[in-house]
Amino acid sequence: MKRKLAVLVVYAAASLGLAHAQSSDKAKGPAAEDPKPPCPPTIDNVTDGTKNALACGWLKPNAVPHFLNALQYLTIPTRDKDGKLFLDQAEAVKLALKELIDGDPGNEDLYRAAIGLSDSHGQYGAQGISSLLDALAKAKTDAPANADTDPLAKAKTPPKEKLSEHDFFTKRVQPLIDGIFGKGKIALTEINGRFAQKDNYVAIYLLLTAYTKYNETAAKDIQDKYANNLEILRAAFALDTAELAKKIALKIAPAKP
Repeated sequence: MKRKLAVLVVYAAASLGLAHAQSSDKAKGPAAEDPKPPCPPTIDNVTDGTKNALACGWLKPNAVPHFLNALQYLTIPTRDKDGKLFLDQAEAVKLALKELIDGDPGNEDLYRAAIGLSDSHGQYGAQGISSLLDALAKAKTDAPANADTDPLAKAKTPPKEKLSEHDFFTKRVQPLIDGIFGKGKIALTEINGRFAQKDNYVAIYLLLTAYTKYNETAAKDIQDKYANNLEILRAAFALDTAELAKKIALKIAPAKP
């Protein structure tokens, strides 16, 4: 993964003026609804502001497809099996940034700054790209760890009681893994392989897309539950990647005779 990120950075940094070319590239889809408090980020600095913005952005169901696309562009290799480049890495970064802006247009300037857009030439910085990828893959609020049984507890005053790490993985994460397994073993097998190869960001992208697909015609409570469950998976990835990988490995392991 470090090698792929390094390649991404080299290509991205070579693309001068990229952000200036995007300045008129406005989101074409409908703007996502503003999330309920306490989601709106307080931007004390770019790093923390970006983490808060991403955590809240993921909770807007109609922004989720855009955020998943952005995660894909920043993780999935852009060369075919013969090593031939079919998507310029700088273009991949450009597309990822556009997806974030399409999904959460109110934080456009923040996402541009987070990716390392800090000089007069509009270059992307190496640290900005890797940090944005990490923040996007691990973005979460405190809600997944709340002991409150209401999946929308994030819109209320957070309860004082928190789930233990063991209970979080047992009560919140395991049922989602079971649900994915119930649709077929193939997806979890590939995810397990990625974790084994330490392609952790690719693994979490595949896990998020394996859970289910966004249904724009579904009732609001169904959409909210979808976004909430994806947050649980990201929270597990952020809390203990090794434990998440272990849960998946155990799920697909052959049954003991």
